[in-house]
Amino acid sequence: MIVAGKRYLALILWGSMCLTGCQPLERAAVPPFRALRPSPTKPVAASTITAVPAPTRTPTPEPVPPQDTPDALATPTQDAAALAWQARSGAGSSTWGTEDEQPLQNLARAEGAVLLYSDTPRASNAAESFAEAYPGLNSEAYALSGLDIYLRLQEDLQRGQPLADVYLVSDGPRSLPLFAARRLWSYLPTAITSTLGEAPSGQVTSSPPAPPVTHHWSAVVVVFNSSLAKSPPVGNWWALTLPEWRGRVVLPDPLDHERTLYLLATLTQHAEELAQAYRAESGRELTLDADCPNAGYQWIKDLLRNEPVLVPGDAEVARRVGALQAQKLELGLCGMEQLARVRRGDIALAPLAGLAPAAGLRWRTYLGIVDRAPHPNAAKLLVRWLLGDAQGGQGYAPWYEPGYYPARSDVADPPGSLPRQELEPRLWELDAAYLADHLQAVRELVAAYLGRPLGGR
Repeated sequence: MIVAGKRYLALILWGSMCLTGCQPLERAAVPPFRALRPSPTKPVAASTITAVPAPTRTPTPEPVPPQDTPDALATPTQDAAALAWQARSGAGSSTWGTEDEQPLQNLARAEGAVLLYSDTPRASNAAESFAEAYPGLNSEAYALSGLDIYLRLQEDLQRGQPLADVYLVSDGPRSLPLFAARRLWSYLPTAITSTLGEAPSGQVTSSPPAPPVTHHWSAVVVVFNSSLAKSPPVGNWWALTLPEWRGRVVLPDPLDHERTLYLLATLTQHAEELAQAYRAESGRELTLDADCPNAGYQWIKDLLRNEPVLVPGDAEVARRVGALQAQKLELGLCGMEQLARVRRGDIALAPLAGLAPAAGLRWRTYLGIVDRAPHPNAAKLLVRWLLGDAQGGQGYAPWYEPGYYPARSDVADPPGSLPRQELEPRLWELDAAYLADHLQAVRELVAAYLGRPLGGR
């Protein structure tokens, strides 16, 4: 969606989409694992699994090598046009990020415009505030789902004529390889470099010039209704599989909701921690079923056997679990972004931050400049704006509320937030390399237990 700027740039973008939308995607646009796109015309109704899940076909939990890995992502292009853009923009040079503010503004105004690709409508507000802060610079934001915006960027790059200048997207399994392949460039203004941490171990990074820049992060956690329970009702992930919570755990359908599937796959990566948590909870060793190679797979199977309620997404989880008029205490699995609704008084929801062995999965949103961006100096200025100031203002303001945490260490937690120092050490990091190898196996196992084909009902 185009949310700000002059009409002629909107028409250019729309016309480009029409021309490319009728063309079949080249193989280079295929993500490193098969992506399942939920149908927009057939929403998933909330349902409860009523039968004990038994595989309807033989599950294949063994690691599956990544399929159809795009060659275009594997090897950065270094043709004359690419080298000329790098020289003009300074990408990867010693001056990258060191530009003085006023000369950079002058160069940006000479370019006249900047376009932001994002997977959140909050980017629209940030683009509008940028245009207000820098009169004469036309600023636009184009927001779609993480998968759709990824494919949109891939089509642009394959043509060799990117439309976007800045990319602000979560979805680590797709975003991180873009940095490694120099389809995205990290831009770190030197004034705030010390406030931004390095990429965590296990992530795909690009070198030089810098690790992928995190703009902000949230987390996928277990939540409960804070008006029905004044203290955490459970303290261990295995409690969700116990009989007393049968039919009382709500989660986005993992076959249609990728972030939930990412969390389940991450549980299989931390199987030993889960096995230790099981011993602590039950006082005995975990016995694995024949189709469960480790404790993570066993937890997934036991949860699905406990008849969870499946809904389309995080908003539905929060609405059901945190309803102000709820009579029955339920547990839910959703992103902490939903906690912003608590401060507004829409729901009563609290995270189980003390859950053993971890609170959940950290969910980072990455910020980069698109390779061969048509307006590289305006892109640098927009990146600086999006990173905000020490008060959580400027372009960061749309995210400065509970459930979101700024990557900048000099910005205080938003009012009403769970303290960052309490939550951050208890989160698992998303490991893009592990998911590339194991996500398909987890997806197939989940589909077998739910008794339906991959891709939906």
